[in-house]
Parts: sequence; structure tokens; C-alpha cells
Amino acid sequence: MKAIEENVNDWSDRVHKSVRKLQRQFQAIGMTPKRHIENNRLSEMLSLFESTSSLSLEDIALKCGYKTYGAFQQTCIRRFDMSPRKLLKEIIASEDSK
Repeated sequence: MKAIEENVNDWSDRVHKSVRKLQRQFQAIGMTPKRHIENNRLSEMLSLFESTSSLSLEDIALKCGYKTYGAFQQTCIRRFDMSPRKLLKEIIASEDSK
């Protein structure tokens, strides 16, 4: 699995660009580097939700680059308007109905 960048500063160091240059480049496409990293993390979360039942939500949070389950939970609530647990249940229910 590809590592999810921890934060914008780590990412800018890895790609050898300043944070400000990254921000300008992303602004040109209507996004922020932080939002891009968050989108990658959430995409990985959804993949893990659909592909594994052996990982705990806490383990999924860590695999997606969140330092704490609380940060993971806050992001899910802000982006999906539900907790990770409820989102997982909905994904399982939709898979079962197929």
C-alpha cells in the first residue's frame, strides 16, 4: 500500500517544492494540498472498508495516515456527515444488498 503523506510540509519536502509553490499549483485547479491529502486518505479508507473486515477502525485510521482515531472520526463526520463506524455499516449493508 502506498504511504499517505502525513502533512503538507512532509509532502513539500518529498517533492522538493515549497509549501507555497504547492499551494499555488493546487489553487490553479481549485484545491488545496491539504484537501488533496485528505481526499487520498479518504479514498484509501473506502478501499479498506470495502476490502477487509479484519482491521479495526483504529487500524484503518492509522493505515490512512491519521495520527489519532479522533482526527479520523472528525474528518469522516465533516466529509460524510457520519462517524466511520456508521459509514462502514452503510457500506456493508449496500454490499449485502447487491
